[in-house]
Amino acid sequence: MIAGRGNPWGRFTLESTGVLDSTSDELWRRVGRGEARDGLALLAEAQTAGRGRLGRTWASPRGNLHLSLLRRVTEPPELAAAITLVAGVALARAVSASTGLRPGLKWPNDLVVRGRKLAGILTEGAGPWQVIGVGLNATTTLTELPRELHDLATTLRDEAGEAAPEPAVLAGAFLAEFAAGEALFLARGGLDVEAFETFWIDRGRPVRSWQGTEPLDGVATEVTPLGVLRVRDAAGRLHDIRSGELLHRLP
Repeated sequence: MIAGRGNPWGRFTLESTGVLDSTSDELWRRVGRGEARDGLALLAEAQTAGRGRLGRTWASPRGNLHLSLLRRVTEPPELAAAITLVAGVALARAVSASTGLRPGLKWPNDLVVRGRKLAGILTEGAGPWQVIGVGLNATTTLTELPRELHDLATTLRDEAGEAAPEPAVLAGAFLAEFAAGEALFLARGGLDVEAFETFWIDRGRPVRSWQGTEPLDGVATEVTPLGVLRVRDAAGRLHDIRSGELLHRLP
C-alpha cells in the first residue's frame, strides 16, 4: 500500500493488486464486511468482469487503468451525483498533464479523443458510501481490445505513442487532481462549472437523452453546479437531465 499522507493525494491512499473481477465490486465487498475505509483507492493490473454503465462489459486487459475509489458521502443527496463530473475533470486534467493531449468530456461520464471513447467513469452509491470506478485505455493499443470497439474507442498509446504513461502513473495523477477537485467541490457546495466547461464537448450540439422510455431530442445548453444537463428542445423548452445516456445526433 502507498500512503497518501504528506503527498498531493491528501486523505487518499492507493492499494495496488493483481487481477480482480472488478475493483468496484471488491470495494463493495469490503463495505459489506465492515472493512470500508474512506479515501481508499484500489488499482488492479487487470479485471475479469469490468463493467460500465447499464451493466455493459468493460474490456480490462493489462496495460489499462482499472481504478476504483471509496468515499463516504458528506454532501447532500441532490449534490452527490455531481461527483462523477468532478472525477471527469480530474481524469481529463491528469491525461492532459501526462501526455499533452486535450481530451473532451462527454456528459456525464466519458472521456473522448477525436470522437472516440478513451475512458469511462461509473459512480455507484449505497447508504453513506460511494464508489467511483475509472476505466481508461492506457498503454494498450486498439488491436488488443475487442474488435467491436475498434471503430468506437481509442487508447493513450494510439494517441500519444511512447508518451502514454503507465497505469500507476495515471492513477497517482488522477488522485492528486481528484483530491483538489473534491475539496473545492465540498467547499463551494457544487461543481466548478468553469473547470468542467474547459473540457466539455456537448454544448451547442444536437443530443438525444431519455426521460423514462421517451426520447428527448434537443440541444445541450449548460451544466449546472449540481451536475444537471440542460437541453433545449425544438419548441424552446428547457429540460433538466439528471442522469442517463446521452447520444450526439447529426445536425
